Amino acid sequence: MGKINGMVDIALSLGGGGSKGYAHLGIIRALEKRGFRIRAIAGKSAGGMTGAIFAAGFSPDGIVGSIAHLSQENLYGFGRGPGLLGTKGIEQIIYQFLEDRTFTDLQIP
Repeated sequence: MGKINGMVDIALSLGGGGSKGYAHLGIIRALEKRGFRIRAIAGKSAGGMTGAIFAAGFSPDGIVGSIAHLSQENLYGFGRGPGLLGTKGIEQIIYQFLEDRTFTDLQIP
């Protein structure tokens, strides 16, 4: 990556960890405020989902505003109550943001 016009180009690697993966949004917000431009993103689990949504062009504040009202039960349940590894809520959130986009459709690789 390089430096152009005082801006620093970077690539991010975002980790997983369930809801902790969404903490990356605060990091992305802070990096952008300090002049870093994110040019590539890799992520695992929740970090991958967060990275994909950001790479599609959504701002960290917009993402937080859209998911802040969700309960853990709705996010990680099976659609009929809480579950250990349910993904129904996560699938709905991802579709809400990305619809039918693929990686090649994203603004950031």
